[in-house]
Amino acid sequence: STTLLVASDVHGRIASLYALAARWQRDFRQPVAAILVSGDLGVWPDDHRLDSATRRALRTTPDELGFRAFEPLTACERGIERSPDVQRHLEEARRALDEVFKSVRAPLYFVGGNHEDFTYLAACAARHPDGANPVPVERSGRVLWLRDGLRHTVATPDAALSVAALGGISAEECGRASSRYHPGACIDEERAVELACDDGAPCDVLLTHDSARDFVHEGYGASVVGDVVAALGPTLHLSGHYHSERSPAEYPGEARTLGVHVNTLIPEKDGFLRPNSLGVITLEAPGRVTFEFAPRAWLRRLRATAPPLLAP
Repeated sequence: STTLLVASDVHGRIASLYALAARWQRDFRQPVAAILVSGDLGVWPDDHRLDSATRRALRTTPDELGFRAFEPLTACERGIERSPDVQRHLEEARRALDEVFKSVRAPLYFVGGNHEDFTYLAACAARHPDGANPVPVERSGRVLWLRDGLRHTVATPDAALSVAALGGISAEECGRASSRYHPGACIDEERAVELACDDGAPCDVLLTHDSARDFVHEGYGASVVGDVVAALGPTLHLSGHYHSERSPAEYPGEARTLGVHVNTLIPEKDGFLRPNSLGVITLEAPGRVTFEFAPRAWLRRLRATAPPLLAP
């Protein structure tokens, strides 16, 4: 069987996520073939484009700038990184990643959330005029952006996983003006329709940032996401955004899609990881896909306050 890990709302804690993958491999003796992230990875290479929420978070934690432990693909202007706390954090994150990459070779695939530098992501995509998908967003090629409305087959040694991507949120359905956000942070309705009309092979995973309407909280979510779920009938629908705990639930209908909301990787106030913040996909063979959350008792043994993050 093949193991893939699932996270969401990482907000820069990429070193933490990879350290978790290393710890999973060690504790459960299951090699991690790939990592999927349901948005808000926290791609912020340039200070001048930080959004207001990220700037506020930086007042108390340097983790939000963790993407800078990787080398960006375009020139970026930086200033906050020179803060002693941020600089120290990034040096620790780089050392942790160097160590983790000795045993973890998993690529990381993510959809855009509502807290990413979409100007930078577009610049990364422009380096591939042939419309390549996924798009590398840093020089090692480990971190890859899944473009909206497209599918990608994640190849593993034993089987392959078909992943359809749709990033962004439905701001207006939650009572917020879409003008508050970069256009890339809002669901592209045309791409959603294209995805819903895709009559290709069965889809294993639909990876979105926003949930279907009312799935996590009543009155929240995106109606169009529910439409895509109904049209594609994926085995799994993975979403994030709401930073809350919600049990998986099967959608009504013949497709028997399992809806999964993944909690944020931002730790609790005591520094420990939150319940349902790490998911595990097991791929037995093509079309045989199962999901479970990492055991709560295991998560409660792990602190995520600073790299190397995971105490014995």
